[in-house]
Amino acid sequence: MTDAIKDVVFVLLHRLEILAEKAPREPVDLRSEFFARIPAAIIGRLMGACGESFRHAVAGMFEAQSEQRLKSSTDELRCLLVGLVEEKRKYPGDDITTALIHAYDSDTGTCLTLEELQSTLLMIIAAGYETTIGLLTQATVNVCQHPEQRRLVLSGQRAWTDVLEETLRRDAPLPVRIMRVATRDIHDVPTGVTIRQGEPLCIHYAAMGLDRSAHGDNASDFDIQRSTRSQHLSFGFGPHVCPGASLARREASIALTALFSRFPSLALATVDLPGPGTFLSNAPAQLPVFLGAPVGD
Repeated sequence: MTDAIKDVVFVLLHRLEILAEKAPREPVDLRSEFFARIPAAIIGRLMGACGESFRHAVAGMFEAQSEQRLKSSTDELRCLLVGLVEEKRKYPGDDITTALIHAYDSDTGTCLTLEELQSTLLMIIAAGYETTIGLLTQATVNVCQHPEQRRLVLSGQRAWTDVLEETLRRDAPLPVRIMRVATRDIHDVPTGVTIRQGEPLCIHYAAMGLDRSAHGDNASDFDIQRSTRSQHLSFGFGPHVCPGASLARREASIALTALFSRFPSLALATVDLPGPGTFLSNAPAQLPVFLGAPVGD
């Protein structure tokens, strides 16, 4: 997928150049104009669903600000996925959708139903879209807010992978897990808090990245030279580790390397960045930046 990611990033960087030329003094929302388009394009290619309608439907589902808008966007995406499955039944390809259609359980003698295919494809989209955007967005914010760290990376003294791992540790893209409900009273001795049976709770597993006993007294600081930067749970752990972790890392590394090479003077347009769009996210909902003059390929 490396070549495919590079192709997508190259096209999107050219698009940014055009935006910068048209209005050089106007800020650009890097999240919507660049970062969000990368995972949408890559997931689309993996599924065999390239096209603007797919990207628009995916973005609409994650950016919905009301229950009604979320339902309509999800329904739109489901319809697209039904059409995709029908197309791949007739014209198989080298993609995930075709592989899922042909998947066969020898123990039960069954294949995936249409509903199961839809749900699996939706899960892949949900797992690889907002998470990658959050990683790219927060990594850019961190680098722009820490000029000494930025110099280390742009001078080649440290790698973009160091930036990504420290960002994953300190600012996990999705910091909370799905809500759970206590089946009995649970008393947490260190905090003195008791969670009563039937009460809902979300486990904020990203807090591990800020554990001073594991990362030192400066655990809340952004430091790409930190020896424990890779010790985080942003991609899960053990049998639950995200199967797309390597793809997300590759997307982010290629995108940030190319972005800061093309726009080395890129800077945040404001110090007052907006909050996350949802409580599940951990990155700003918009990322206004001044791109500055581009440097040639």
